[in-house]
Amino acid sequence: MNRRVFLDTNILLSFYEISKENIDKLREAFALVDHKELLFITTDQVEEEFYRRRNSVIEKSLKSLSELRMPEAPTVAKALASNSSYEEARKTLKIAHDKLLNEIREQAFQKSLSADDLLSDYFKDATRIEVTPELVQAARLRVDLGNPPGKKGSLGDAVNWEAILSLPHNHPVVIVSDDVDYRDRLKPGSLNEYLQREWAKQHEATIELFRSFSDYLEKDFSDLKISIFEVVDKKINELEASPNFFTTHAVIADLSTVTQFTAKQVDKLVEVLSENTQVSWIFGDSDVEEFYTKLLNDFGDKMGAFERKYLAAMLEYDGEGDPPEMLPF
Repeated sequence: MNRRVFLDTNILLSFYEISKENIDKLREAFALVDHKELLFITTDQVEEEFYRRRNSVIEKSLKSLSELRMPEAPTVAKALASNSSYEEARKTLKIAHDKLLNEIREQAFQKSLSADDLLSDYFKDATRIEVTPELVQAARLRVDLGNPPGKKGSLGDAVNWEAILSLPHNHPVVIVSDDVDYRDRLKPGSLNEYLQREWAKQHEATIELFRSFSDYLEKDFSDLKISIFEVVDKKINELEASPNFFTTHAVIADLSTVTQFTAKQVDKLVEVLSENTQVSWIFGDSDVEEFYTKLLNDFGDKMGAFERKYLAAMLEYDGEGDPPEMLPF
């Protein structure tokens, strides 16, 4: 089952504050979403808070640039020959400085900064947890009782936590937040003990806290090289289009050297087996059968239910009667 990842508002806003590295991390995450390795979850509360705070965060990130000044030369330098070139440099810097600030502010106003397109896609594609009146009432009671997360008089964090609690009991969840209200006082790298206990009473799946998105990606995806997604995808497409047994054997040999497949890729490989007779007709050949046996053993937990059932049936098929079909059940 793919990981459900909740990015708190402070994490989303950080994509404006730091740099290209953060933007690249978000781009990596979208590749992971496309390959069914993770699923973003969010709430209307997060989006509303994000847009309430966006402009002030961008302005804060521009503070040091806005305050940059090249000082006028002191009186003792006025008679020096180099003073004229210095003054020219001051004028050039002032023009470039003002132009840069104006361009950034205009792009921020137009919502066309490098982070804006990605974050717009994030809110468009993330799975929304419905914030019902009952959920808001539960959040209000939580705040009134002084239970984490959140602060007295503020419902935002409590609403988000109640939304996360409302997820199905078997869905593992990752919370990425630098908010102190989610952290445990004795072990700041872990989720608040009260929240852990509350979660465990209602859910069978795990829940984890990370203080930065980079930390989360490093922990769960350090061995998954996003840069090779396209290489593996190309090989799978070759198998899908295989026109003969010779090509099938050659591509299977290449794919047998791959040590990591994404959820999207394993489902596609099973679909190819189901739909391309140049693969299914030689399923009994040792190399093809060994490849798909290893795929089921190593990546069966990533497969969709239909794909997993079909592949298991194919591996058990003894040639008698009609072969299995990948149909809903």
